[in-house]
Amino acid sequence: MEAKAGGGRRERKKREVRNRIAEAAWRLFHEQGIDATTVDQIAEAADVSQKTVFNHFPTKQALVHELAARLLDLHRSALEEERQRTAPVHDQLGAFFARAAETLERGDPLLRELVLDVMRDRAPAGPGARSIAEMQAAFAGMLARGQERGEVRRDVDAQLLAETVAALLTGIIINWVNQSRYPVGRRLETLRELLGDLLRGPGSSGPAGSASA
Repeated sequence: MEAKAGGGRRERKKREVRNRIAEAAWRLFHEQGIDATTVDQIAEAADVSQKTVFNHFPTKQALVHELAARLLDLHRSALEEERQRTAPVHDQLGAFFARAAETLERGDPLLRELVLDVMRDRAPAGPGARSIAEMQAAFAGMLARGQERGEVRRDVDAQLLAETVAALLTGIIINWVNQSRYPVGRRLETLRELLGDLLRGPGSSGPAGSASA
């Protein structure tokens, strides 16, 4: 039992140090930019040695990957929160897109860098591939539940609908990354309206999630 307790304390300490390094990197990257920030500065800000930084993150790019993964986790959590609500699918999607727009419209240069890092990392086990797969799974679960409740068309598989929603959302985010003045909020609102038509299917009226007459 003592060994287990000791091991638990060691793991907790490692997580605390790792989090402290990541938080210090976030602050410095935000203030100075990624390229202008050195590992020595991150170590000093986190109050650890350079060796400790490298024990957790072999390269500065590994730190960037870590921050990008944490950013994705936040958005996945937001999507999951909406999925768990009892609101109609159209309202769930609208609320998620509104939260995404609020974040993206800040125009944070570091946020753009992190999103770009995710898009560059196409390795099967990388954060970009994992993010797309997990986002599609969350959308598929949301849409399948909508099909069960009669809110979403049943003539198209929920997974294919989810892939379509994720692809359209990803396209908007790519444009936001590449265009400093891109109207991401308006685009996401338009996407919400278009998805209402797509998810209802032919011959339907009203937003997806509305009760049919």
